[in-house]
Amino acid sequence: MISESLRMFVCLQIRYLHGRCVRLESWRKALVWQKRYLQRVLAGYARLERTLAPRPAPRPTGKKLFKCVVTVVITVLRMGYVVRRRNAARSAACCLLRPAHDADDPAPASASAHHASRINLM
Repeated sequence: MISESLRMFVCLQIRYLHGRCVRLESWRKALVWQKRYLQRVLAGYARLERTLAPRPAPRPTGKKLFKCVVTVVITVLRMGYVVRRRNAARSAACCLLRPAHDADDPAPASASAHHASRINLM
């Protein structure tokens, strides 16, 4: 039989390693988003240089200006969504990393379940 203290120690190790895995996955996803963002920014600058080199393009007006503004607004809203989702995942990971003596308190368990339900785990 496994003693209670050994079982508790193994449980703590599993929680710690799971928390590290969640944190590393979060960092990896953040780096992927940063890479995509930088690739798109650099591609935009390259496209801008190609268009500006031969002749200066006229400023967009009317419908084209509206489309540019809408694209910027959609991009900002999507980046805000990504930030909120990442913060929710980080707070859920933080709840998982709490010490075992906090597990007796019902509030952190419900908070953990609340945060875990907000995250789309695949």
